[in-house]
Amino acid sequence: MLPESLWHEARQVLRTEHIDPRTEELDELLSAQFERAPDVIGFWNRQPLCYPSFDRFRAPVDDVWGLTDRDVRDLWGDAISAVQLKAAMREAGPLMRHAWTAARAYAGWLVCNRDFVREHDRLFADWADPIQQYGLPTFAPADTGLDRFEATTTAPAELTPLIDAFKNFARRWQIAQLIGPYLPLPHPMQYPSCNPALMPGHAQDAMRYIAQPRTMPLFPQDLLPAAMDAAAGRTAAGDHLAGWMAIIAGANSATTATMARYARLFPLRHYWHVLHDRYPEACHHRKGKLFDVFARHFDVGPETIRKDLQLIGRQLGADWYRSPA
Repeated sequence: MLPESLWHEARQVLRTEHIDPRTEELDELLSAQFERAPDVIGFWNRQPLCYPSFDRFRAPVDDVWGLTDRDVRDLWGDAISAVQLKAAMREAGPLMRHAWTAARAYAGWLVCNRDFVREHDRLFADWADPIQQYGLPTFAPADTGLDRFEATTTAPAELTPLIDAFKNFARRWQIAQLIGPYLPLPHPMQYPSCNPALMPGHAQDAMRYIAQPRTMPLFPQDLLPAAMDAAAGRTAAGDHLAGWMAIIAGANSATTATMARYARLFPLRHYWHVLHDRYPEACHHRKGKLFDVFARHFDVGPETIRKDLQLIGRQLGADWYRSPA
């Protein structure tokens, strides 16, 4: 489904004679739901697809702005007041925005990578029947002592091959999991890091934990990037990730622009695919008008959207958006 404003604008330029009224009515309801629950971006395999802050960064202070001291005390005890929490979230905002952009950019790079898409499609085809019956695997924390929590469940033994296949895919592509088709969720950046035991087991291959005592100074600026790269073990990522590693190797305006582009490509690819999958005939000969619609949604020019879609087409083929999700 599409955000309400994007759907309404797109609907105005589609070929009306090729729109099924029942499909249109359903999409009206779903797009309104998007506004009420923005983390729900669609439905697939009879289940909602939940992807936090999918195409818009949500400032952390917004999530806690309405909390009172009593609310905070109920959640965290007397460790922090509402005022202190809001101040901390406001201060964390720029770091979290950077982490959000990086994660969305990596997801965007992945779904535009033909090897990732090819392996993804083979994975879904090989396990189509159990996926339809059980859904996609989600990975719990590695610490088996956490099974005392009611929300933690263990999959039956017959699903082990399915889980292992998805875990190996996630490990190879350095992601936390797949939320749905073409919806990879990267591992989060954490400053400071949570307990490593709270991360899924396959994350140990993707994450590195750096100990920085409070009493010790940071490395000087001329040494810090090299020290962080060495600690993160980036050279061991694998040849299949070389293109992404080349993007993040620099720390300049070109890197920033490329990251912003791939962060936009991730939701753009999803929305373009959804619209053409649901209304293939209605989208026919409407590409230019849709460029304008998507440009307004992403706050860029129509030419930028055209070039973004050209990039996806070069990587995945001209008819990439006609393949079923």
